[in-house]
Amino acid sequence: MTKLICKPNLLPIGEKFGFYLFKEDKLTSVIYCRMLLGFFTPEFVEFVV
Repeated sequence: MTKLICKPNLLPIGEKFGFYLFKEDKLTSVIYCRMLLGFFTPEFVEFVV
């Protein structure tokens, strides 16, 4: 499983804000992350496999 951590403004938000996403497909995770946060750039997302 891939853990996708959304990090707006390069600050980890993680469990505190409930934005840890668990998806097998990275592209799906990125899209889901974008939908949750309302924006997406590569700097704001970290993949942990």
